[in-house]
Amino acid sequence: MPSCVQGASQVVLLVVDGLGWHQLHEHGRHAPTLMSMSGGAITSVAPTTTVTALTSITTGLTPGASLVAGGAAAV
Repeated sequence: MPSCVQGASQVVLLVVDGLGWHQLHEHGRHAPTLMSMSGGAITSVAPTTTVTALTSITTGLTPGASLVAGGAAAV
């Protein structure tokens, strides 16, 4: 756990889908509140879909271990 949350009784994890760390820092003047928060870059998983990434963030497992490889929709 990052040092800023060790010992905390509650933690809020803010995930902004599609917003990269580098993009945020390049355009941080447009998001001063986000820029003022503690945090850091994370790496993603493959495939880089929302469902696989969020499953990995919440479970700590890779897509292969969680068996969540993506979403499907009937067309």
